[in-house]
Amino acid sequence: MRLLGRSGIEVSAIGFGCWAIGGPFYRDGSPAGWGEVDDTESAAALRRALDLGITFFDTADVYGAGRTPAQGALGWLLARSPRTVPIPGIRTVAQAEQNAVALQLGPLTPAQLAEISQLLQDEGAPGSN
Repeated sequence: MRLLGRSGIEVSAIGFGCWAIGGPFYRDGSPAGWGEVDDTESAAALRRALDLGITFFDTADVYGAGRTPAQGALGWLLARSPRTVPIPGIRTVAQAEQNAVALQLGPLTPAQLAEISQLLQDEGAPGSN
């Protein structure tokens, strides 16, 4: 574990970069995202990271240009783990406003939570054992 700057918050020494689970997005008609992703694989990777003690997840408002199912899964996992503390990162007023838009998405619906639970409990999913 390491201290996160001067915050006093301890995080794992190894982090999980979430750009790869953001999925495709385009800027001015050109691809700017990671590309197509498998949300089942992404959710399994997130669960495995938590199981291995990862508590530092790098995310950004531009990953996937919105909330993908895998990013929703990250939020779902983090909300249920006493080992994690979400810290939205911002450098500009515009980024703060963009992060605040996530509040308008509201919580995941019961159907979305059930789908994520099923994905994480699927014994065939990588990292679920």
